[in-house]
Amino acid sequence: MPEDTSGRESTSPSVEAVPYDPSDNGEHDEDGPSEETATFVEHLDELRTRLIRCIVYILVLAGLSFSVLNKLIIDVLLSPVQDIVKSDPVGGLISTAPAEWIFIWVKILLISGVFLAGPLILGEIYGFIAPALTRSEKRYARWAFLFAPLLFAAGLVFAYIIIPFGLRFLYHFTTQSGIRWLLSVEKYLGFFLTLSLGLGLVFQMPLVVAVLTKIGIVTPQFLASKRRYAIVVLAVIAAIITPTPDVVNLSIVMVPMLVLFEVSIIVARCVGREGSESRPIQRLRRKPKRVRARRTPKRSRKPADTPPASDTDN
Repeated sequence: MPEDTSGRESTSPSVEAVPYDPSDNGEHDEDGPSEETATFVEHLDELRTRLIRCIVYILVLAGLSFSVLNKLIIDVLLSPVQDIVKSDPVGGLISTAPAEWIFIWVKILLISGVFLAGPLILGEIYGFIAPALTRSEKRYARWAFLFAPLLFAAGLVFAYIIIPFGLRFLYHFTTQSGIRWLLSVEKYLGFFLTLSLGLGLVFQMPLVVAVLTKIGIVTPQFLASKRRYAIVVLAVIAAIITPTPDVVNLSIVMVPMLVLFEVSIIVARCVGREGSESRPIQRLRRKPKRVRARRTPKRSRKPADTPPASDTDN
């Protein structure tokens, strides 16, 4: 017998009857992507295309550097240590493994390809994020993508200038103790690339400060007031960038970082917002809401009922 459910409340959701449409096969509900899914897939497809382009740029320019700039790259990389090698007939660069130079060459070609393709890669990044930016944000992004390679190149040039001084200090410090100075090619290139890439990134400091100031996260007053903390942070970064633990190379790297910090304060004053739009970072913290005590409504006092006047009062 069918169970009587008339006295129970139905917990199943109500289903509205839909008339049958012969032309509707249901494919657009299950297989067809919605508008949000299609947009997300399009973004992924564009990102994949741009990544493939970046890889092609790197490989093509790496092959070009191998075929055309072969001798020039070797001369540029070995120039900081050539004077020391020529002055010491016993010491010099050595290879400690049979295939060490081949692996080093592959690494050099890939890094040179990345350097040469840097502007093209930045262009692909800008083309990917540009549709999501406003007109003013696009203008600021163009300036940022323009100055980023220039500042990075300035850091590389500065590293190329100071590396011979650091190597000469290490050479004299070693040979004065009666130790033969034999430098592995892999160790030397690691020293060269670490210092160069580190200083290239450090030279982006004015640009980063300009962006943070423009969006109102920091102000020149905030940076100037935190100068002592900034010196400690810059000392830690300089110790990480410097491949050697000596104080001389650490000082050579830290001094320009302090100069860049002062330049960043000047840049922040030039691009800083006026008024209340530019607030230091400590003012961006939300203040706790004050909980007001709930007031109980006052009860209206009813006047006491006065007894009716008796006849004796009259």
